[in-house]
This record gives sequence, C-alpha cells and structure tokens, in this order.
Amino acid sequence: MTETLITVSLMLASSSFSMDSFPTSRPKGQMDLETFQESGRSQYEVGNRLATSVIEGCTIFIGSVRQIERPVRGIPSEREGAVQAKLNLRIDEWLWNRQADLGPVIEVVQTISSEKRRLGSEGRSAWDGVEVSVGARLLVALNRTQTGDQRYELVISDGSLFPIVQQALAWHTRYVREPNEVLNASQVVIGNTDSIFLSYFVSYLYRGGTFGNHEFEALALGGLLSNVHLSQQSSAFLRLTLARFMLSEFEPLSDSTRRDLMEILTSVGSSDDLQRAADAIIILLRLSDRKQLQMKPYLNSQKQRRLNQNYRELIKEGKVKGGHAEFEQQLTPHSG
Repeated sequence: MTETLITVSLMLASSSFSMDSFPTSRPKGQMDLETFQESGRSQYEVGNRLATSVIEGCTIFIGSVRQIERPVRGIPSEREGAVQAKLNLRIDEWLWNRQADLGPVIEVVQTISSEKRRLGSEGRSAWDGVEVSVGARLLVALNRTQTGDQRYELVISDGSLFPIVQQALAWHTRYVREPNEVLNASQVVIGNTDSIFLSYFVSYLYRGGTFGNHEFEALALGGLLSNVHLSQQSSAFLRLTLARFMLSEFEPLSDSTRRDLMEILTSVGSSDDLQRAADAIIILLRLSDRKQLQMKPYLNSQKQRRLNQNYRELIKEGKVKGGHAEFEQQLTPHSG
C-alpha cells in the first residue's frame, strides 16, 4: 500500500484554554490529589483537553515515531521563539472518529513555543511537556476544521495514560448510547486514579456537551460533589455547570430532580470536608441570590448547625462573601 503523507503544523490552538484562568493555590499542607507530572502536565489538563477533543470532533489515534528531523528555530512563518521538528508517525491504532482520507503514515510538524509564550495569555500548547524520540508512541487528537486548519488538541507521550484515555472514550460511547448510564459516573475509577476521567466528564458538560439527558447529567454532577479527586479546576467547572442546570429557564429540571439535588447539596455542604462543602455552599448561594433556594425541608438541626459553621468559616477564609439574606434566613432556627 502506498503510504499517504500529510503535513500539518501545530501552533498554540486558538481554542486552547489558559491555565491562568483558574486558581492554582491550595491550603498549606493539603495533599495535591489531582496533579502528577508528565513533564509538568496535570491530569486535569489531559482530561480537559480530551473533552475538548471529543466536542471538536477530533480524530484520536496512537502512533509510533519513525523519524525525526532536527529542530529548526526561527522559521519565518511561525511564531517568534518557537522550535519546530518534523515527525514521521505510523498509525498503530485508531481510537476515535477515524477519517478515511488519513493514511497509515502522517508527517507532522511539532511546534513548541517559548517559555514566555507558554506562561502568557495564550496558554499551553498541546505539545508542551511531550517527550519525543524515535520509536516512542504518542496518543494524538488531531482537529481538522471545516476551514482547512489542522491542529492538535491533545498529545501524550506517557504510555501509562493511554489505557485511561481509551477507557474514558469507551465510557463516553456508552453514555451516549445509554443516557441513564451517566448516573454511574461517580462510581467510575479508571487506572490508579479517576482524576483524568473526572476532568474529562466535568469539562465535557461544562463546554456544552451532552449525553442526551440533562436530568441524568445534573444528578451525575451532584454525585461527584463529594469526590475527593476533583481538582480545583474541575470543581469550578462542576459548580458552574450544575448551577447552570439548576437555574436554567430554557430547559428547567423536574421537581423530583431538584429535590434530589437539594438533598445532595445540603448533605455535602454540611459535611466535615470543608473543601467539598465549599462547592455545595457556593451553588446554594447562587440559588439563593436568584431566589430559587428551598433548602429548609432538607435540614435537620445538626445539618443546619454544621452548614452554618462551614458557611461562616468560608467567609472567614475569604472564599465566599456574606450577605446572602435568603440563605442565611433558612439557616436560622425556627425561620419560615
């Protein structure tokens, strides 16, 4: 078979998110559960980029590096400070959305931006931290847009992550075919940690993806609120997405689903884990500010007391502001 060669140039994708958009600090002494190093890359970023890859309709495959041309700096057509290397990849396995016009061998141009650009507002490149050598295997998500542009949303060189990504894609297919299966998302653990899966799942829904049933998706997000593997970034996406579902006027949740979610929010918000409680309380405050909070029926005296303590502690730490009248009224014993 004649080998088909395709030349593509990877730059910082315009759709790439910036890690600077999210808080990165955490309380002193707290275990960094979600972050590990693959040349400085986090599990959160891998999962987030995987979600983007699925939403953007990327072709995802695993390939072996057959040949590398020496890096060339300062090519006029590329960004200042970028380093490029041509890679010849043989496709070993198609994982997602295979495109018939792609042959078994692809020639790509790896572009790595300078440290200054990586830390700037443009965010990280998909190639940052990727280790490339002859014989190495890469997991790649190639985005071929309708305008003819080609870029990579995700590139991974750590082979231990390949099965995790493969299983996440398998779960994605299952959820799309059977929307009720999304309710089991909180029970999914892939590999040694579920941080990549959680990041993919939460990011996918945050970015507007759907598995076909918002009621199930909202309940699935509620089930993740107490998960200790959630990164700060994934927690932020979860809060924003769940609040969006609960406040939606275009596609309102059923009364039954809202009751189930309120039970979850008050339970997590009154728990001993202040970090997880914070996520629930922030959502409750948003509901309160929109005059859609009805948590009183779900609070016994112990929950009420503990929820109030967590709320006051978050105000003291500067993580939330006070003055949420409806929320505070429903925390008051004997209030209506």
